[in-house]
Amino acid sequence: MNKNYNIILQSGFDIELRSGDSGWNTAYLTKDGKRQSKSTYFRSNKQAASKINLKAVRAGSYCDEALDYFVKAIEKHKKSNVQN
Repeated sequence: MNKNYNIILQSGFDIELRSGDSGWNTAYLTKDGKRQSKSTYFRSNKQAASKINLKAVRAGSYCDEALDYFVKAIEKHKKSNVQN
């Protein structure tokens, strides 16, 4: 399983992917089926979002970089909640 996706799932979140234009897709951070305020774009090489298996995303790929963005956002959120 992709390391970043596993961290996201263990944190109680999930990812929703949407196909975009010109070889770009959008990834949304979700919790309990609802989109959170974080989203990011990544190069999809014209692969439909519905065809991307997040569990099998190759490390270092554009999609993996998008997942890493969410992992960092989750960690930052956790740190700010601990300090408060």
